[in-house]
Amino acid sequence: MTETPILDIRDLHRDFGGIHALRGVDLRVRRGCITGLIGPNGSGKTTLFQVVSGMDRGASGEVRFDGRPILGLRPSRIYHLGLARTFQLSRVFPGLTVLENLLVAGRPGDRGARERALGLIEKVQLCDHTHVLGSRLSYGQQKLVEFLRVLMRDPALILLDEPAAGVNPTLRQTLWELVRHVNGLGASLLIIEHNMNVIEDLCDEVYVLNEGEVIAQGAFATVRHDPQVPGGLFRPYPQRHRGGAMSPPLLAIRGLEASYGPVQALFGVDLEVAPGEIVAIIGPNGAGKSTVIKSVIGLVRVTGGQVVLEGTDITGIPTHQAPQLGIGYVPQGRIVFSQMTVRENLEMGAFLERDRRLRNRLVASVLDQFPRLAERQHTLAGRLSGGEQQMLAIGRALMMHPRLLILDEPSLGLSPKYVDLIYGQLLDLRGRGHTLLMVEQNAARALELCDRGYALELGRNRYTDTGQALLANGEVRRMYLGGT
Repeated sequence: MTETPILDIRDLHRDFGGIHALRGVDLRVRRGCITGLIGPNGSGKTTLFQVVSGMDRGASGEVRFDGRPILGLRPSRIYHLGLARTFQLSRVFPGLTVLENLLVAGRPGDRGARERALGLIEKVQLCDHTHVLGSRLSYGQQKLVEFLRVLMRDPALILLDEPAAGVNPTLRQTLWELVRHVNGLGASLLIIEHNMNVIEDLCDEVYVLNEGEVIAQGAFATVRHDPQVPGGLFRPYPQRHRGGAMSPPLLAIRGLEASYGPVQALFGVDLEVAPGEIVAIIGPNGAGKSTVIKSVIGLVRVTGGQVVLEGTDITGIPTHQAPQLGIGYVPQGRIVFSQMTVRENLEMGAFLERDRRLRNRLVASVLDQFPRLAERQHTLAGRLSGGEQQMLAIGRALMMHPRLLILDEPSLGLSPKYVDLIYGQLLDLRGRGHTLLMVEQNAARALELCDRGYALELGRNRYTDTGQALLANGEVRRMYLGGT
C-alpha cells in the first residue's frame, strides 16, 4: 500500500481576473522528503505557497495536509496543524531581539521554549546576536531567524520560499546545513529555489511549473533533460567575482568623457560589468557617478571614449533606444505614475510589447518577484510608501527583461527597514541571473552588496576592486566611508 503523502494537491486553480496563475496543478510531497519547486519567474510558485498556507483563499481544487483537507482554512489554523512557511522577504519583528522573535512562536505555557530557542540560535552560530534587535541584523541573519522561528513548533511540513535569496555565501551554507538537519529529524520540506545546484544537492524530487502548470516532475536529472522544460532554467548560478579571470564584459566603458555644455564632467573613466555581477559606483557629490550611467543611456552628451554592450558600440545612443537594446533604467527619486495603479505602472514598462497576453505574463513575472507589489497591484502608486514606490520603479524597469539593469541611488531617502528590503531584492535579482550596475551614495552598504566597486573622484577613476577589498581599504574608508 502506497504511503499517503504529507501534502497532496490535486487540480488546483487560481485566477486573478484574466490571469490564470495556477491551472490544474497536481503536486505531492512525500513524507520525510525534500521536494523542489522550480520554474521561470511568474510561473505560479509563490501563488501556490500562498494558497497552501492559507494566505490566499480564492483558489479551487483540493489540498490535503496529513490526510485532511485544508483549502480555505485560515493561516493560523493551518499553522497549528503543523504546516509552516517562510517568505521571500524576511519577516522578523524589528523591535524584538533574536530570542524574543523565536519565543513568540513557541507554544503558550511551554516552559522549555526558552531552552529550545537558545539551542536553535546556537545551532546556527548566532549566540552573539541573541539579544540583538531584529532591525539590527543583516538581511541574511534575518532570513535565518525567520527559519528558526518556524522550527519552534516542530512542524511536520515546511514551505521555504527562496530562503537563500539575498543571503551571503557563508550564511547560505549554514542555512542549507540546517535544512538537512531538520529533514534528518523527520520534517518534510517543499522549497522554491532558483539555484539549481542547491536543488540538485538537496531535493529528492522536483516539480517544474510553467505558466501555472506542472510540466515535469521526478528526480533532478530527469526534469533537467525533459524537453518540455525551458533550457534557460538550468543556467549556471551566478557566482561572486573573487578577483580571478572574469567573463567577457556585458558592458565595457573605455576612456569615457562627457560634458554638460562647456563643463567637462568625466575624464577618461574606465568600467566593466560582467554577466551576473552587481557593480557599484561610489564617490562624493560631483564625482561623476550619475553622469557615467546617464552617458550609457544617452542622457548626457559623450565627448570621448566608448560604451560597448555585448561587443556592440552603443556610444551616444538616443535614450529611447536603451530599452530596445536590453538596458533597464531606474532613475533617482522613485519616479512613478502616482495616479495610475501599481499594475498600470508595470504595464507602462512594457509599452513596446503589443501582445496583451505576453504583457500579462510579464506583469505576473514581476509580481512573483515582488510579493508586496502583488498585494497592492490595484492601489494607486501615489498611495504607496517610499520603499514600495522604489520596488515599483525597479519592477517597471524589469518588464522588458533587460540584459543590464542600471539603478541610480536605489536607497536614497528610504528608512533602514526599506533599505534592507530593497538591497535584499537586488541580491535576489542577481540570484535570478540579472546583471546590475548601480550608483549609490550609501557607499558602505553598496560595497557590502556588490561584487566589484569603482570609486570616482572629480570625474576620474580613483579605486577599483572587489566590494570587500574596498571596504577593507583604509584610504577608501577615510575618503568615502567617513572612517579612519
